This record gives sequence, structure tokens and C-alpha cells, in this order.
Amino acid sequence: MVDLQLDVFGNGKSTEEVQIDAAIFLLLKYGYRVIKTAEEAKKLAIDSGYKVIDPIIVDEHIITIKDLHNYFYKQLWNKYPNRQPTYFESNWKSELRIFKLFVESREDTGLNKFNAIQECIKIIDTIFSHADEFNFKNPIDVRVLGQDKSGWITNKALSIINEQQIKDQAKELDDMMIKMDEERKINLKEKASELDDLLARMEVSNGKKEKR
Repeated sequence: MVDLQLDVFGNGKSTEEVQIDAAIFLLLKYGYRVIKTAEEAKKLAIDSGYKVIDPIIVDEHIITIKDLHNYFYKQLWNKYPNRQPTYFESNWKSELRIFKLFVESREDTGLNKFNAIQECIKIIDTIFSHADEFNFKNPIDVRVLGQDKSGWITNKALSIINEQQIKDQAKELDDMMIKMDEERKINLKEKASELDDLLARMEVSNGKKEKR
């Protein structure tokens, strides 16, 4: 009976939907904010004066420490295929600890586990794609991901990533400005064409009036 009354007075909404609406109304009444999506959370943070950086997503299928471990070796063997036969799989347990600490170091910056792993993927890609900039004395191996003496490698990779993001943002801004300028020129051209048509019609109309 109660459900029927709620449905009737809720404009066809279910009991649960009516209760949710009532809870939201109450929270808003007392000054709380209600955030439902990530975009809404981002907007609220920006409106509050915070700088918000979109999370790095490289491969959403890589979600575990073991996935990250396998990804590293896939990249290693793609770059140095001759080293695959010399890999001893018996080391994988101790290696997983390195990857675990690697991910935790990114979580400590405020990322959840999934986004921390995604950032680790980006760091790994950067280490391999910019290997010359690191001036490694020894061939790349899993130790480059260590967070003690090798912590500088992670920091340098992040620096390279940040620099690239700044360049990408600058290019995106330039492209947007160019597009806006082109659209403005097109609009001005269209307006000029419309004005010419109007003037032409006025001349024709005036000419007809003079003949009368």
C-alpha cells in the first residue's frame, strides 16, 4: 500500500527513486554538494580553485601487479629480443615485490590502484622510448623500477611525461585557436556574402521603383 502511494505521488518513480530524490533534496537544503559522475567531481574541484589533471590511461586491460610485470617484459623483449632466452622465471616472486612497491609509490601520490598501474605503464614506456636520455651504465632490467637508489629513474620519467603533456596541451591550444580563427574568417566571409546579396536585392528593388 505504501509503495503504491509513493508511486502515485512520485510521478511514476519507484520507491527507491523517490527516496533518493528526497535524500538529495535534504542534503542540498543543508549546503551539501551531490556528485554523481567523475566529470561533476572534476568541475567541482576546478570551481573550488584546484588544478585537476586527467588520469593517464594507457591500457585498461592491465589491472594487476602480475599484468604490469608481464607488460614490462613484453616491452623489454621487444626492444632487446636477444635477452629473452637468458631470463630466469624463478626470479618472478622477488620481481613482483619490486612491481608492488613501484605501484605503491604511485598510489602514495593520491592515485587509486588502477590509475597507479596505468601511470606505471606510462613510466615503463617512457623509460624504453627515451632510454638514451637516462644514460644507463648497464642494460635495462627490472631494477630500473626500484624506488630506492633507482628512484631517480622514475622521477626523470615523470619529468619527461610532464614535459610531453605540456607540449601536447600547447599544441591542442594552438590547434583550437587556429580552428577558431578559421571559423571566424568563414563567418566573416559568409556575412560579407550575405551583405552583398542584400545590397544586390536592394539595388534591384530600387531600380524597379524608379521605373514606376
